[in-house]
Amino acid sequence: MVKKFASYIAVVATVIGSSVLPSLADDSTAYKIKCFPYKVVGSSLSTVAGLPLGFTKGAVEGSMKTTKIVANKLGDEDGGWQLLAGSVVGGPFGVVGGAAYGSVAGVIHGAKTGYEKPFSMDSFRFKED
Repeated sequence: MVKKFASYIAVVATVIGSSVLPSLADDSTAYKIKCFPYKVVGSSLSTVAGLPLGFTKGAVEGSMKTTKIVANKLGDEDGGWQLLAGSVVGGPFGVVGGAAYGSVAGVIHGAKTGYEKPFSMDSFRFKED
């Protein structure tokens, strides 16, 4: 008799419990919980890919900017000799500084975009936010 009563209580608890569950299944909450592992993996991969992309892009842009700055200080921003001297003097500083900045910016971009749009092409392309 006690076992029969306990099984009835278990069935009633299951029915009542399952009737409450749909009220907790808000689309946004359920979707966020379901997609969290997917977004974390996408963000991780985008972060790993963002480091070398940001490093490379930052190094190139930094080198070009410092070359132009030094050439401008020497008199002509588009002059051949000034650009040559600018690339020898300012280029290495731009590569180091740009690579450092680009690495950080690439990691941040990869983490942010990879979480918002996991596994999309935007998350694997480095662009300034």
